[in-house]
Amino acid sequence: MPLMLSQVVSGRMTITHYVKMTSLAPAKAFGLYPRKGALLPGSDADIVIVDLDRETVVDSADLQSKGNSTPFQGWVAQGAPIHTLVRGRFVMRDGQLCTDAKGHGRNIRRVQQMPAPTPQNTHTTTAAILAKAPQR
Repeated sequence: MPLMLSQVVSGRMTITHYVKMTSLAPAKAFGLYPRKGALLPGSDADIVIVDLDRETVVDSADLQSKGNSTPFQGWVAQGAPIHTLVRGRFVMRDGQLCTDAKGHGRNIRRVQQMPAPTPQNTHTTTAAILAKAPQR
């Protein structure tokens, strides 16, 4: 996330576009919208507060996930999440996981069907290119 925030700080992306890419679009793609991916009445209050002035260095030892490596090891990023709320409750405060948040997660069901997959760039597939190739 901090590397994408660097794009916001540099002006290559707006914060609105960043929110769409990281929150709204995935929630819609997985059929979780509007419960997830929006701040609307009846939606879960999932909020991340970021500090766009904070500079961080990507370090795999700091990752809070099952994966323990990153191709971005040592990269400097501008902007970092400082607080995270899930369903209105702090799970990260001042960059540190809250110990009382353990067990706060829960499985959710899709509120709608996932949209049907739509093939993209079908004109550039190997089959399409070979079909247009002149026969010798």
